[in-house]
Formats: sequence, structure tokens, C-alpha cells
Amino acid sequence: NGQLTLRAGLNPAPCFLNSRFDFAGTWQNFVLEVDIQSLDITVDEKPGILYRTTGWQSTNDNAFGYMVQMTSSNLQLLRGTNVSSGGGAATLVQASSAITFTSNTYYHMMIVVSGNTHQVYLNNILYINVTDATWTGAGYVGCRLYNNTIPRVTAFFDNFGIMSSAFVGTRQHA
Repeated sequence: NGQLTLRAGLNPAPCFLNSRFDFAGTWQNFVLEVDIQSLDITVDEKPGILYRTTGWQSTNDNAFGYMVQMTSSNLQLLRGTNVSSGGGAATLVQASSAITFTSNTYYHMMIVVSGNTHQVYLNNILYINVTDATWTGAGYVGCRLYNNTIPRVTAFFDNFGIMSSAFVGTRQHA
């Protein structure tokens, strides 16, 4: 059915999983839409979307270009190291106001990136609107799941789509 399931355990803690969407190619400016469901968003389970990522690695949790993640209380846009080896830390670019998430509920996320402008919508409401010019080139997109507190967490990613942000005008949602 096209749904992607990520399950992260705690061996070792914390645990993260990244899945690069090679089939989508690389993107610089785009509109990305996806439905995300977390089975237990009320704990330290953080599903998210990665983009403009060229430095993929499996040993550094912060080796992404940009990441939008759902936490137990808000949305966050983070900037990673975007390197394929070595360490480093992620930087919080912007966090949304408080959001009350419900476990086992799908949320529709839309990320619009054009030049240095990054916008994040959840269920058609704009929560993040910020400029950041750190990573400006094209990179891969993908999804991720972070787990820091419970033995096993699960998130589902469905109805993924991506297109050039050059086609975006005034968006109307029903």
C-alpha cells in the first residue's frame, strides 16, 4: 500500500532510524507532503522528515541537512551537520507554539522550501516560517524516527509526495 513503517528499539539508547528516499531523487526547492502517525507521540518518540541532506551516516544522529520533527508538545525545525562522517550537534532553527498531539492519529505535514525560506504546515496550519541559509544546495529527502524512553516505538509514513516549489502559488485547502 506504499506505507513505510519505522520501528526503533532502545539497544543502545537513544536509538534513531533514518530512511533515505532514493526513489525521489535530490531536491533543493520543493513542496513535500506526507501523512505521519505515531503510536505513542506522548513520550520521547519523535517522527520526522529529513531534507537537503547530502551527508548520510548511521552512527551520528545529527548528520542531516534539515529535519522537521514532531515532539510530544510541538514541531521543531533543526539543522544538522550534513556530513558523511564524524560527530557534531544539531541546532534548533525554530520551534512551533505548543501542539497537543494524540497517539494513533495521522497528521498531514507539508514542508515548503524555496531558497532560504522554510515553512512547515501541520493539518494545513502554518506552524514554522523561518529563513536559514546554511544548507542551500539540493539533497535527499527521507524520514526518521527517534526513541529515547520506551523499549520500542513505531511510526507510519504514508501518502508521500514531492514537487517543485516553483509551482506553488496561493494554496487553498478544503
